[in-house]
Amino acid sequence: MVTQNDVVAVVSAALTERYPDSTVYTNLVPSKFQRPSFLVETTDIALMASTVSTVTLQLTVRVVCFVAVDEYHNSQLEVLNVRQLKVLGIFGPLYLKVGDRALKVQKLTGSPGGRDWIDVTAVLAWDVGIAELAEIVELPMGIMEEINLNMEEYNHGNAEH
Repeated sequence: MVTQNDVVAVVSAALTERYPDSTVYTNLVPSKFQRPSFLVETTDIALMASTVSTVTLQLTVRVVCFVAVDEYHNSQLEVLNVRQLKVLGIFGPLYLKVGDRALKVQKLTGSPGGRDWIDVTAVLAWDVGIAELAEIVELPMGIMEEINLNMEEYNHGNAEH
C-alpha cells in the first residue's frame, strides 16, 4: 500500500535527480540549512468513501524551494520562478508514479512564498481497498526514538545537517 512516506520518497528522489547539487529535506528544515535546497512535506490527508470495498485517499504534498540569498536575505525571483516551474514538471503528467501505482494529481498550485522561497502544492488521490487499509503495519518504536533524538539535536542547535 502507498503511504505518505512513499510519496515523500518519490518526490525527494525526483528533486535529487533534477537538482543533484541541492539538498532535499523531508518534514522539517534545520535552522542552519543548506541552500539551494528543498523541503518536501505532507500537510493533509483525507479518506473518502469510493465504492463498497474501496476508499479514496487524498494527500497534499508541499515542496518548498530555497535558493541562495544576498546579504539582505533576498533571493532572485527569476531563479525561484524557474525552479518552481521545474518542480511543477514533476507532477506535469498529472499523475505521480509511486511503486506500481499512479496517483492522480487532483490539484497543482504554486505560490510566491516569501523573499527567499517559493512553493508547489500537489493534491494527490488514489483508491485503496478497505482490506488493504486494515493491513497497514505501524512503524517500530526504534524509528520514533531516532526521530525524537534528531528533534532534540535540532532543538539544542547541534544539528549537523
